[in-house]
Amino acid sequence: MAAALGFSDVPLRLAIWCGLAVSCLALLYGGWVLVLWMSKDSHLVAGWSSTMVVISLLCGLNMLMTGIVGLYIGRIHAEVKHRPLYVVQKRLGFDRAQAAPASAAAHAMHE
Repeated sequence: MAAALGFSDVPLRLAIWCGLAVSCLALLYGGWVLVLWMSKDSHLVAGWSSTMVVISLLCGLNMLMTGIVGLYIGRIHAEVKHRPLYVVQKRLGFDRAQAAPASAAAHAMHE
């Protein structure tokens, strides 16, 4: 399982979207609880609704921020590896005689 998920940012993106969904649902539920409270509905248990709204909202925000920080750290890790953007398999149209003076000039500038 680590091999399948180790090189992918899909789980982190999933955490971001799940966190966003949980937070939005918590806000909608909080609005519904507020409407019920204002209408003096007797089905509300004192303290339970507000506790569930706060816990759900904070858990959703935690999941959202964990996904964002994970993506950020993943991009830092990819940058630190210093892998080339392209790998050249074959060089065509380059003469060794033309390449030698250029590399000698570059070597002289670095000394």
